[in-house]
Amino acid sequence: HLIISRLQLDQPVLDGEAETTVNRGIWRLPRTATPGLGSNTVLVGHRFTYTGPSVFYNLDKVQANDDVVLVYNKIIYVFRVDSVQTVEPTDLNVEAPTTQEKLTIYTCTPLGSVRYRLVINSHLEKSQ
Repeated sequence: HLIISRLQLDQPVLDGEAETTVNRGIWRLPRTATPGLGSNTVLVGHRFTYTGPSVFYNLDKVQANDDVVLVYNKIIYVFRVDSVQTVEPTDLNVEAPTTQEKLTIYTCTPLGSVRYRLVINSHLEKSQ
């Protein structure tokens, strides 16, 4: 589960190889780390679909220093948001492996457009 208190968001995180998995909610990109491996876990989701608002509709409301909680394999990981940025869709550096435990969340922006990616970068504060 991904929990972002500021957004009142509590949604399951889906694993799967097929790109269409993102159409069902929050998708952990399969070529990125899982939490606890000391690298970059990348989650993606839609803001808006043809049927209306989706899981990351309000992701632009997240701010630096917000806590983001990821529950994965019964372990609670608390991440602290370092930055919120906008990048080109071709900038895949946000998905790159890291040597520190990191959580990257991204979606399309501005709302209703696929022109850019809104990226939330956060580091691990604690796990239990």
